[in-house]
Amino acid sequence: MPVRRLHLVLDEDLGPALWVREQTGPGRSRALEDLSGLRRDAGDAVAEALAAAPDQLRHRIRVPGRDGDRRVPALPLEGEVLTGVVGAATAVLAERFGAELPDHLADLIAEGAAVRLQEELIAMPDLVTAMVLDLRAQELVGLRQLRARAAERYGRALMQWRAPQQDAPPLLHALVDAHARAAFAAHLRADPSPAADPLGVLWALADEGELRADLPTRRRLTAAFDAYVDSGRAGVRLGAGDSEVVVRLFPPPVGTAWPLQTCLREADGTVHPVADLRAVGDLTPAGAAEASAAVMRLAPTVRDAAVDETGVDWLLTTAEASEFLARDTPALEEAGVTVLLPRDWTTQKTTLRPQEVEEEPGERSGSGVGLGAVVSFRWRVAVGETELTEEEMEEIREAQSELVRLRGQWVRLDATTLRAAERFLDSFGARTRQDRRQARPGPAGAVDRAPGTPPVLPPFPGHVPPTTPEPQAAPSAPAEVEGLAPWAEMFSLILSPEAADVDFGLSALLSGGENGLARLMPGGSGAPHHPQPGTLQATLRPYQLDGLNWLWALDRQHLGGILADDMGLGKTMQVLALLCREREGLDGEGPQRVGPTLLVCPMSVVGAWQREAARFAPHLAVHVHHGGDRVRDASFVDGAADLDLVITTYSLLARDLPVLSATTWHRLVFDEAQHVKTPGTQVTRAARSLQAAHRLALTGTPVENRLADLHSLMEVVNPGLLGSAASFQERIATPIEEEGHGGAITRLKLVTGPFILRRLKTDRTIISDLPEKIELSRVVNLTPEQAGLYEAIVDELRVSLDGAEAAQRRTLVVSAITRLKQVCNHPAHYLGDGSALVREGEHRSGKLEMVDGLLRTAFEEGHRVLVFTQFTAFGRLLVPHWAERFADLGVTSVPFLHGGVSKRDRDKMVEEFQQHRDRPGVMLLSLRAGGTGLTLTAANHVVHLDRWWNPAVENQATDRAFRIGQRRDVTVNTLVSAGTVEEKIDRVLEDKQALAELTVGAGEDWLAQLDDEHLFDLLSLDEEDDS
Repeated sequence: MPVRRLHLVLDEDLGPALWVREQTGPGRSRALEDLSGLRRDAGDAVAEALAAAPDQLRHRIRVPGRDGDRRVPALPLEGEVLTGVVGAATAVLAERFGAELPDHLADLIAEGAAVRLQEELIAMPDLVTAMVLDLRAQELVGLRQLRARAAERYGRALMQWRAPQQDAPPLLHALVDAHARAAFAAHLRADPSPAADPLGVLWALADEGELRADLPTRRRLTAAFDAYVDSGRAGVRLGAGDSEVVVRLFPPPVGTAWPLQTCLREADGTVHPVADLRAVGDLTPAGAAEASAAVMRLAPTVRDAAVDETGVDWLLTTAEASEFLARDTPALEEAGVTVLLPRDWTTQKTTLRPQEVEEEPGERSGSGVGLGAVVSFRWRVAVGETELTEEEMEEIREAQSELVRLRGQWVRLDATTLRAAERFLDSFGARTRQDRRQARPGPAGAVDRAPGTPPVLPPFPGHVPPTTPEPQAAPSAPAEVEGLAPWAEMFSLILSPEAADVDFGLSALLSGGENGLARLMPGGSGAPHHPQPGTLQATLRPYQLDGLNWLWALDRQHLGGILADDMGLGKTMQVLALLCREREGLDGEGPQRVGPTLLVCPMSVVGAWQREAARFAPHLAVHVHHGGDRVRDASFVDGAADLDLVITTYSLLARDLPVLSATTWHRLVFDEAQHVKTPGTQVTRAARSLQAAHRLALTGTPVENRLADLHSLMEVVNPGLLGSAASFQERIATPIEEEGHGGAITRLKLVTGPFILRRLKTDRTIISDLPEKIELSRVVNLTPEQAGLYEAIVDELRVSLDGAEAAQRRTLVVSAITRLKQVCNHPAHYLGDGSALVREGEHRSGKLEMVDGLLRTAFEEGHRVLVFTQFTAFGRLLVPHWAERFADLGVTSVPFLHGGVSKRDRDKMVEEFQQHRDRPGVMLLSLRAGGTGLTLTAANHVVHLDRWWNPAVENQATDRAFRIGQRRDVTVNTLVSAGTVEEKIDRVLEDKQALAELTVGAGEDWLAQLDDEHLFDLLSLDEEDDS
């Protein structure tokens, strides 16, 4: 039998995983892919633990090797499989070593050694470590010393048991979860569960029950569990009596001596100093000494501190008090000893506040424009709300303590933000032109800094007795740190790891200058105001004029931008106004010769751009590059030079890239720019490869799925601004998406603020004459025919997935979900047999019955309706059905706008629908072809027949009606089939919107990545509750 070595590692994606190295010859080995041989040759304990594991290992993990990381086959270990494998190895050694097992394991870990389980089976050091952690996990579960937390994995909310120490090894947390889950499940099955558990917390802590909680709720659950566990910790009590030991720290009444008082707390919460209790005879001297000894045992700092006249309390120096707070307080509280601090004390964060961000007016040509412009940054350092003077910064340097005296009050500094500020300013000093940097002198006490002196607070090398100066009157001018660097360098620094924990404070969004890009920084004076262009034959709304001036300011600095106004606020008008202004000039400049703008947009909005340009800017020379007879040779380049606006589509961008790249473009505009958010596609690569002095993206959804969308859009308009995709994901996107990290959000806003302009229709300060949008979710039941078809598809998928490879699995899952959605729409849609939608007057589909009722109600009131579906085939079934069904109400034709409709017919449909606002009517649209770019404000009802499972896409479709020009309230009905995958995903989408409106993901691909149990939890049809 070959020698096999068992490894147990913790993989970032799989969690705990077992991989096996099998010796194939002298000095040679391979990673095992088939477990059948191991199961056959291993002892009974190991074989039994692996009994349920598949023969073939389909998962891969990364492990370090001599030549770098390599991928090896591995078996994911969860729950009973994890504890079974580790327990089996432990049992083999326990039989060998008996009661001395813990000592032997400790020796093995100290030496980093492996151990033989049998002659040809070796447990490697990582498995030995797991054995020790498993023994600890069993001990913690037996003592009920556990925590619980709500989390998310593979898009699914879940509960996890954890070890009580937050910084415990991740593998210990996994082992604790496995043991506690099994024990808790047995407990729930033995005793009746509480009836009220709306979130499903209890069974989510036992088996694989579903946790029904969005991100904010999960955070509240974790906080509540932590608070509950902490409230029940066993405190340190005296041997005789029920009083609990607490300690209380007071600020120095005079000088720098910090009284630390030993106290006892009674059962009713009353706190009494030990010295007072001893003085009145309520506590014996021995009891007082016992309480004092308990504190010294847990708090090493006080052992060498001065004892006051009571003999049971201490007087700490400032350095000792700081050490006590930093090191002893956590240990005391972990042991259950409460530490009472002054009532008005909170840890004060250190913030960096940009006082002025101003471009140097003398350096504004060539590389000194836009991101290359040299900018002067002036920072102030603040503790809490106190901006520090030079003298106060020097006091903090000398104190080298978390406790400092500022403006006559003792303040406890937050070490994390203080050190982060130090690191940032250190990097700031290294990256800026130090020969131009000095703190600005103030009227009292401000000190100039010599050139080259690092403008930083030094790190804390250790705690030493400080020299604390007497309180002084605060100088009137805070100290400032100044430096010069290009914008690109500063933005890179703000997004770098050096700024990861920096707290820029609210004031970081309230500072800006008067020149160049500094005007557009958050809190800056804003884009210079100019009147609207005279050649634009329309009157811009105030917010549109602001948008035009913002576009103009970016253009003057050769910078790109993302105009992310809510759909319907007139992004087209603002771009046309920009083209008009640059051709007529400003301030008496006279007409300007400007090169052509290339506009790339979906086919569905080409006509809208043509019409609006002809109506509001008829003097512009506009050409549509589309159709089979379009020019694709060298003459296109010559012809484009004489045009103002060339319009083409995303489908032609990559196809005609050679001729488009040969043209000298003044500007590139990407409308509905979410089409270029996926980095690897041909369209996105083509968009990034085109060259132009000015670049602009238009989108109502700058973040459609993930913050990576924003990075991709910014790469199109301002390449390199946000760094590489990988660094952006690690430093900014992940902290925001997974933790809601406030610092990362602030830094992202600080960097992107000048380049993104977003206004919302719901903001009444932007637009006050837009009506309300009423959104309703309609849950409809399946008919018996639909339910039977639905369950048959799920059962068929269950059989097909057995043994399917990964690529085949994805195809099977996506295909099945498409068919399930077709069944939810209508049996005739799924069957494709040409059968009637209604049989003998009875509806075969709950959805169609609901939408027929909604349409009749709207038509009877004289209203017009937009109905969206993602299935063109279903739309073709609905058109004749509705034309016949509602003829009595004057609706005799149903226009259907989909991808196969020509541009001319599409424009005609839109025009005719908009003309007859006062007649009842319906337009059916495919979500892809009709969901963007169109103005259909004649309708004031919107119905979503089936789900795209991306709220941003559905919102875009809704806003065909809910936009400028709409005079009536808009009612939006979204139809969801009860008990189906539609309803379950609908709940997931609602939860995901809690985090920056991020969605599960585009389409159904993410579902194919779920394991079978979670997949069928989503797909299986829930039975109706008979009650």
